[in-house]
Amino acid sequence: MAAITKAFIKFEHNFWGDLKEWNIVTDKRGYQPNWVVWDNDKKILLLIFYGDDSIRAESLTQDQFKDEMQEMLQKAFKGQDSNIFRPTEIKFHPWSKDENFLGGWSSFPAGALSTDAEWNDYECAVKIDKDGREGTPWLYFAGEGFSKEFHVFLHGAYHRGEECANKITADFKFYA
Repeated sequence: MAAITKAFIKFEHNFWGDLKEWNIVTDKRGYQPNWVVWDNDKKILLLIFYGDDSIRAESLTQDQFKDEMQEMLQKAFKGQDSNIFRPTEIKFHPWSKDENFLGGWSSFPAGALSTDAEWNDYECAVKIDKDGREGTPWLYFAGEGFSKEFHVFLHGAYHRGEECANKITADFKFYA
């Protein structure tokens, strides 16, 4: 099983300047949280944890999480007042503990669909008839695992589902 946690963290001050995204490399091997500026005006960052780090982060209290983030940011952005690194608010869903998801997410192995041509050929519909011959589309796939732009994320499932629904509608109009 794999787990991913996306935490939305609000700060009182913008200490990151013009940065849009960064990783902080720590002493712990493989621990490199990915920080993304979610909303610069509201001073909200998105922090992404993976695997065991995700599960561990979800088990922390709000104060423990804030302490850890503050310490990590102080080390990365040296020379600034340490109080500006204290998050004012943190929001995330504990996906690894949610009985409907259990932190699971899908991912292709590296290089499985590596070129744009392969992604463009990766259709929603499998065009085979009931005897296994090529024919009318009758089996459709949608979900985050089929999204090029938002692979493995919830919004990828939404966008790909919408795209496939449009293709299904067009197919039924064509064959009616």
